[in-house]
Amino acid sequence: MPQPRHNVEPEPPHWELIEATRYFFEYVQPLIKGQALPKTVRVPAWNGSSGWSLLMRVSTHRLNATHRILGRMATEDEDPSTSGAWATYSRQMAYLLRLVNEGINGDMGCQSNKELLLRRIYNLVFHDLAVDASAWRLHMIGYLALVQQLGGVRALMQDSTHHLTLTQWGMLNMGIGYNTTSPASMQLRGFEAYTYEDIAKLANVLGTQTFRTPASLLTATQNISQLRSHEADNTYTDPAMKMAVRDVFNRIVAFDGAKWAVDMKYKEVEKITVGAHILQEAILLYAILSLPRSAVVSWSEAAGSRERSGSQTSAFGRLLTVHRRRLLDLLRPYQGSFESRLDLNWPLVVAGVSLGGDGSSVNDRGFVADSILGIWRNPITRCSPLVCLGKLRAFWESGKTAWDDCFYEPTPCLG
Repeated sequence: MPQPRHNVEPEPPHWELIEATRYFFEYVQPLIKGQALPKTVRVPAWNGSSGWSLLMRVSTHRLNATHRILGRMATEDEDPSTSGAWATYSRQMAYLLRLVNEGINGDMGCQSNKELLLRRIYNLVFHDLAVDASAWRLHMIGYLALVQQLGGVRALMQDSTHHLTLTQWGMLNMGIGYNTTSPASMQLRGFEAYTYEDIAKLANVLGTQTFRTPASLLTATQNISQLRSHEADNTYTDPAMKMAVRDVFNRIVAFDGAKWAVDMKYKEVEKITVGAHILQEAILLYAILSLPRSAVVSWSEAAGSRERSGSQTSAFGRLLTVHRRRLLDLLRPYQGSFESRLDLNWPLVVAGVSLGGDGSSVNDRGFVADSILGIWRNPITRCSPLVCLGKLRAFWESGKTAWDDCFYEPTPCLG
């Protein structure tokens, strides 16, 4: 008996991209609206070699949505319904890596090739952090190696165009942030080549549409991480360390958020000032928690913030308690609305580390955990909040108090 014939219609050209475009407008764009992003959100171009961008955004969104439904990070073989998204994501990441390798083997003296190459490495980092945070550090190490091959930070700053400035700012901001939540002995080396003037210049590319970390505070954060490295390498004498710690503390305390907001010509000066104050307190607490205790107490004594009696341990305890409470008090008014404040993930993480040890408040820990979860529920956030929360919960359970006991391995921390 003859078998029935089935007419198989050929798949239209670019069918995967057409479906991705439909998905973007139906599911991604409505979620992006209302976020702190440019007002006009357009679908990424998919003509020519740019199709990977659209396919990556759509597959990343689908995988992120699965993470949020499950309330945790889903693995590749866990949910059959996401196998297609995982396959697309893996295929486009491999394609992007191939483009990077082709760029490295191409004309490195060509300005457009240089800009495109660095931007593609930034995209590798960004999408990795959005899905599973499995290779972000390797990509950043590769980026820093390429920067050196291109003549170093000084050469990039001299030739920087608008697009290259955006890439440098994005990578620098992540690099400084992720060094805070990496062990002192495993810092990403290379970002320290950026001076305060460089950081201020790069930050200006964002204008005043959204809040950004003040250049002086970002520089201070960078300096704190550098001092942690010096302490781990034992490259500073005790007097030199105390002097350097005192200098960075004094610069943090001297920052005037209200004046900065006015000078930068922000429209909502009061709101921006509060945001800057939160960062200032978080950076101060980061320094207290991560720098040598003797140097921290030495600064406290010099600043006149403690009585001359009592042990170093009790003096440090009082200092920690005061600044932990200040930061928590600044964060509490946002309770219930953290989903729209991705910029507060790092301050919450710092507050969380300050709650290490057996005597910390269960209520304060609950507030920090719930707030970080609130940030993670935002559909455009990366997986960093959930990764950090896992580290914090294990840290609290351990009863330990040292910064590197919480972040014993490199950990992404920005929302």
